[in-house]
Amino acid sequence: MATEINNTEITSNDLYQKIYQEIVAEDVFLPVLPEVAISMRRALNNPDVTINRLAEEIKKDQAVSAKLIQVANSAYYARAVPVDTIAGAVSRLGLFTTYNLAMAITASNLFHTNSDYIKEKMEQTHTQSVQTSSLSHAIAGKLSGIDPEKALLHGLFANIGEIPVLVYSNENPELFASDEELDDTTRNLRGPLGEWILGSWQFEPDFIETVRELNQLDRKIEKVNYSAVTSAAILLNRSIFESELDIQQYAIIQHLKEAGVDLTNHYFIQEVSDDVADLELVLSGKSI
Repeated sequence: MATEINNTEITSNDLYQKIYQEIVAEDVFLPVLPEVAISMRRALNNPDVTINRLAEEIKKDQAVSAKLIQVANSAYYARAVPVDTIAGAVSRLGLFTTYNLAMAITASNLFHTNSDYIKEKMEQTHTQSVQTSSLSHAIAGKLSGIDPEKALLHGLFANIGEIPVLVYSNENPELFASDEELDDTTRNLRGPLGEWILGSWQFEPDFIETVRELNQLDRKIEKVNYSAVTSAAILLNRSIFESELDIQQYAIIQHLKEAGVDLTNHYFIQEVSDDVADLELVLSGKSI
């Protein structure tokens, strides 16, 4: 494993120490990228890929197909004539937008569990990821040089490293004394674990950067990139639910303001609210 982990932050936490040891031994559970996502990536790696060829791969997963058609007919992408086939949806969305959206839809399934023990925690993680993802998409839509659908994927995968911690805690409940210990362990290991997961999936370096900087929301930035957009989305989402949080104090928010996107202006949320709500429904597994 290429990622190094600081093992000094929570030395008294048994859960942290145990997972840390298994990470070093490369013996910790990692979620697996869904087969439809792998087959889509393989198809897109072919320079001669066609709309029909990608559609054939997507059709292997009926749930993903249905949701992509919903997205293609949503207010954000829709035209006068609705589409009712996956080939029509791919044609409307484009190859790489389809791939990013389909990847986001399939990845949402990774956050589901049948365990009552961690179900609430996993649902919280998934909800936060969906909210971050949808807001990342909205922010990117106001910027030049940042693809909204790729930003959507960055936002969704930002917390992917929390999944192994929650799965491990479910299998070893005796290792943590309280929810606070579990939350601390999750917060401190999600970055390194996220790097490992996305690296094993052969994701691009900018995704690795996003999860690496997840706990550095107060960092300085030189330019607006996908990591900055994801962090801004996290801060904006927190400000919606934490009225005492003043996001103006963060350098990332100021940098975005200089780029023409003022997240401290309540009109921004009003303007993008419908599109954000549609995406949240799709990514959470519901219908538009």
